[in-house]
Amino acid sequence: MVSFKCPNCTYSTLQFKRLLCYLEYAHASDASFIVCCGIDNCFKKYKVVQSYRKHIQRKHPGFYSENVISNRTVNLTNHSNVEIQCEAPIEISSYDLECGEEILPNVQYNNDHPIAASKLRFAKFLLKLLEEKKMKKNVIKEITNEMRYQLSTCIESIQERLKENWVSSSDYCPEIANQIVSPMMELIEICESLETEHQQDNYVMDHFQVVSPVQVSLELHNHTHIQSYQYVPIANSLKQLLLYHDVLAEVLRGHKSKDGLLRDYCDGLAFKEHSLFPKEGLNLELQLYIDDFQTTNPIGNKTALHKTTAIYFVLGNISPQF
Repeated sequence: MVSFKCPNCTYSTLQFKRLLCYLEYAHASDASFIVCCGIDNCFKKYKVVQSYRKHIQRKHPGFYSENVISNRTVNLTNHSNVEIQCEAPIEISSYDLECGEEILPNVQYNNDHPIAASKLRFAKFLLKLLEEKKMKKNVIKEITNEMRYQLSTCIESIQERLKENWVSSSDYCPEIANQIVSPMMELIEICESLETEHQQDNYVMDHFQVVSPVQVSLELHNHTHIQSYQYVPIANSLKQLLLYHDVLAEVLRGHKSKDGLLRDYCDGLAFKEHSLFPKEGLNLELQLYIDDFQTTNPIGNKTALHKTTAIYFVLGNISPQF
């Protein structure tokens, strides 16, 4: 069965509309994102999903009305050369195609409800500001407040213009005017629902299935205070990681060298002779690292008292290029 394939990962779907939504929510924020049209041998490239959608609407109206406006599955009778392309071809296993209908494995995604989809996108935008752009939480709150204010001002302006330009002032219908501005009112509700830090944290925990750290107490002798450390459960982290089809495909496929060259730890003699990693079968390879760091002034006199030790892992089943 023919399907549409994502150019940046192993996601696949039978509906082109779902692919556009997936590109918007999964890859639109990637700096290296690029998509090639591929419809009827069209090789136009775009870095913005909305621009790509408009291109299809203008240049390929038949395909757009058949596969974007309608909710039917892919029909390639009249469009035999449809393939979303990228700069480098991606190898897709049969497992990826079988599991292709799930959009984001660790995000509750519902394309049938625009409000929920918009709220999910806005929450992802706030997370990007916080984690990638390193913005402070009070700055993010000011951004949401300003967005809400601008939307409210815009709604009032539209309502006034509708009232002024109505065919007859006596026939002015506030209900119709409210329906016109209802999408912006819904955006205001989204901003209000994600305004505070508490609201944002609750939404992230409910919809992104974050693996939260747990505090483990240590019973140490000759210590008056209870000692503890923070632990992010490895098993839960692996479960979330393996929900991604591209990660699971890497684990199932393996990347051991077949030509005798050393490319990763799994190609070395220590790995091959280890009792936990037999020649046949599937094992999860966890490589542990440990680092000491300090959050105080490194040239101060309290550095030894506030040193923190971090132990973290990487999944060795994934190719080193990733």
